[in-house]
Amino acid sequence: MSLISIIVPVYNAEEYLERCLVSILKQTYKHFEVLLVDDGSDDQSVNIISDFVKKDKRVKLICNTHGGISLARNTGIELAKGDFLFFIDADDYVNPFLLEKLITCQEKYNCDLVKYRPTISSEFAAKMKEGTNEEVLLTSSEALTDYFTDNKLIIAQVWSGLYKKSLFAKTRFPLGKAFEDNYVTPIILALCDSIVFIDYPGYVYYIHEGGIMHSSFSEEKAASYDMYKQVYYCIHESNPEFEHLLIQKWIFQMIYTYRKCYIEKQLNNRKNWMKRIYQEVNRDKAFFFKTNISKSCRRQLIVFLLAPLVFCITIDFLELKSAYMNKKGDIAYVK
Repeated sequence: MSLISIIVPVYNAEEYLERCLVSILKQTYKHFEVLLVDDGSDDQSVNIISDFVKKDKRVKLICNTHGGISLARNTGIELAKGDFLFFIDADDYVNPFLLEKLITCQEKYNCDLVKYRPTISSEFAAKMKEGTNEEVLLTSSEALTDYFTDNKLIIAQVWSGLYKKSLFAKTRFPLGKAFEDNYVTPIILALCDSIVFIDYPGYVYYIHEGGIMHSSFSEEKAASYDMYKQVYYCIHESNPEFEHLLIQKWIFQMIYTYRKCYIEKQLNNRKNWMKRIYQEVNRDKAFFFKTNISKSCRRQLIVFLLAPLVFCITIDFLELKSAYMNKKGDIAYVK
C-alpha cells in the first residue's frame, strides 16, 4: 500500500484542531502519516496535538518558530516519508472516504495528481455536498487551460489534491507572500504527465472570521505582486501556448496590486511597495509592449506608466460607475 503523508500547518487552531484530526484518523484508508507542523502557536494547539501523538503512532508533531504557512508546509514536505502528499488546513475537515477515493483513482489511472472540488461553508458543522464521482482525465496542458481560464475543474488550493511526492522535488511554497498556492499550483500542473479530476467534494473548507478570506490587505499580500511573473518564468518554456496569457496576468497582477496599495492607507511601508512595483513595471515595459497583449491591457499599462495615480483614480471611478449602473439594471463597464 502507498504511504500518504498528510501535512497540516497549525497556528493557534485550538478551536478547530481536534475536529480536523478526528476526521483524518477516521479515514478508511489507513496507511498514512500525519505531520502536524506547529507554526509557533501560543494557544493550546501543541497540547492538543501531543494528546493525539500519544494515542496514535501515525501522528507526529513538528515545532517551528512562527514563519507562516509556507514555511510550515515546506517543513512538512521535507520530512514526509510518503509516496504521496496530501495537505489539509487545521480549521478544515474531511470525509472518512476521501483518501480511499483519491488513492483508488490514482492507482486506476497511474496519474501524478488527483484533483477534486471541496465543500465550502461558513457553518461550523457543515454537511458535505454530494458529488457525481465522475472522473475526468486531463493532460498537463488541458489542466493548465482549465486553471487559467474558468476553474471548472482545477482550483489553486493545494488541499484540493493528492500529489506524487516527486512533484515537489524542486518546488516549495514562497516565503513571506500571501496566495502561496497560486505560485505553486500552475508549476505543479506543468510538471504532471496526467491529472485526474474526480467530482467528490469530501473536503470541507471552513470560512470563518479568523481565516485568510477575512484578513485585511497586508505586506504579504502586497509582496504577491510578482505572482504571475514567477509563474511565467517557471513554465513558459515548456508551455509556450500560455505565454501571452501569463504576461497579461503578470501585468494586471502588478498594476492592480499597486492600486490596492494606493487604496489601503494603513498598509505598512505602503509608499515603498508602490515605488517598488512601479519601478519593476517600468523596467519591464519594453518586454511587455513586444508581446501580443490585449488592447485593454495595453491601454491600462500605458496609463499606469504615464501616471500611476491617474490610473488608480480612473479605475476607482469606473468601478463606482459600474456599481451604479448595475444598481440601475444597465450594462456595467467591463475592463
